[in-house]
Amino acid sequence: MVNYLFWLISSVITIYLLLYSRGFYLKIFSVLVRDFYLINVIDKFLFIILSFFALGFIIYFESFYRKRERVKSYLKFLLVTGIQLIILFLFQFTPYLLLRTPLSYKEAILLILELILGGLFIGFYISHKKSRVL
Repeated sequence: MVNYLFWLISSVITIYLLLYSRGFYLKIFSVLVRDFYLINVIDKFLFIILSFFALGFIIYFESFYRKRERVKSYLKFLLVTGIQLIILFLFQFTPYLLLRTPLSYKEAILLILELILGGLFIGFYISHKKSRVL
């Protein structure tokens, strides 16, 4: 039962990343490309391709969590969620760097929190793997 909860959380984060990635590449294209119709075509094409990738990840996560034992699925969940949080941080922070727009305090705190949580999740996974090897 816990495995399906992990799968549901990972699936929701994957869909959120899909939608946020669309905003990310639209911001990037608005700076790089001046033709609105070209941006519209690229947007539709990329969104369809990224949707297939997201669907593939969601299906993979279901079998990934179902086949694992409870402790292993918890550690794998930490790894997957940590990677997703780092990717979300990159999607959110890169436009601020490229467009040189200032961050509000709320946005800065959320970005730092995503980075710290993602790093902690991945670090906990790595430290637990090292302690099991030794």
